[in-house]
Amino acid sequence: TGNNIGYSTLHPVFVRKMVQAIKDGGGEVFVADVEWDTHAAYARGYSNEVIGCPIYPASGLSGKYTYTHEYEFKQMKEWHVAGLIQDATFLVNFAHAKGHPSCGYGGANKNLALGCMAGDTRSAMHDTMHFHPYWFPEKCPDPAVREKIIASCPHGALTADRHQADGI
Repeated sequence: TGNNIGYSTLHPVFVRKMVQAIKDGGGEVFVADVEWDTHAAYARGYSNEVIGCPIYPASGLSGKYTYTHEYEFKQMKEWHVAGLIQDATFLVNFAHAKGHPSCGYGGANKNLALGCMAGDTRSAMHDTMHFHPYWFPEKCPDPAVREKIIASCPHGALTADRHQADGI
């Protein structure tokens, strides 16, 4: 269902077409997303009346309806799968191409990996990017080259690392 103004979401008409096809096949349908996105989904055109089925927070109204799975990865030890997702017998992944600050591109796999998790796990997964270094100063020891790299970004996204005097 997206968030904010929703310009990068799938149009609700496409969701309605899939909902109707599933209903025509005898399925019971609902749409689920993270709780903070479902609360204002109507503002982006997603409502029961428009798409033809209810829209629920995947982890319940308070975000606490989850199943815990233990698996150690970086700083994470527990993963909370959204209760409605784990309980579902069938899943349609409404993914779309999306730019993403930590990986450059997100699509179907990102939508499943993050979209099936409770909000706290989604946030922790985003934070895992802080556990890998992005800059290796030994691979670019020349300060003049580093300055050219910084200057090359037309958006000013590259800056010298304030914690490391000789790196970006």
